Amino acid sequence: MTTLTRLLMVLSMTSALAACGPDGGGGAAPTPDAGACSGVTPTAAAEQVIGNWKQTAGTVSCTCDNGQTISSAADGTDQGTITAGCQPDQVVLYDSSNPCPETCTVSGNTVTCDPFTCGSATGTELQTTSDVYTLSNGQLFDVSAGVLSNASMTCQCASTDSVYTRIQ
Repeated sequence: MTTLTRLLMVLSMTSALAACGPDGGGGAAPTPDAGACSGVTPTAAAEQVIGNWKQTAGTVSCTCDNGQTISSAADGTDQGTITAGCQPDQVVLYDSSNPCPETCTVSGNTVTCDPFTCGSATGTELQTTSDVYTLSNGQLFDVSAGVLSNASMTCQCASTDSVYTRIQ
């Protein structure tokens, strides 16, 4: 649902990505609060974005140092879950196509995610540099950027037009 997912779509076109995650492994997205931070009451702003979302529009474009340009459009299959985090204004984004969670802070209608690095057993690495969602008219609009690299190339990737709708 995030920069990570869109960059992983691009990654799948350029190399095989093995398990990705902070611990190098994978797994299903946890249920809200996942028990790790039970007892935390989300702020009203965080409550607005907690739930299940589906990407309905968006394109990621990458320019690589080997001269390759890669672009991938949303196909409507990307779904994500936003759960409560360990602080009242914190949420965690989980994506259906990848097990790397993204920790974000909610302020008003803006969700700002922390930069992170996600590595794989194949040596491919994804590093998000910016990922900001804006809630407007019941949709999340995402602007994001990151760096995708492996032994043969490094790509600068960005998306400025991603739209997510809540799944009922």
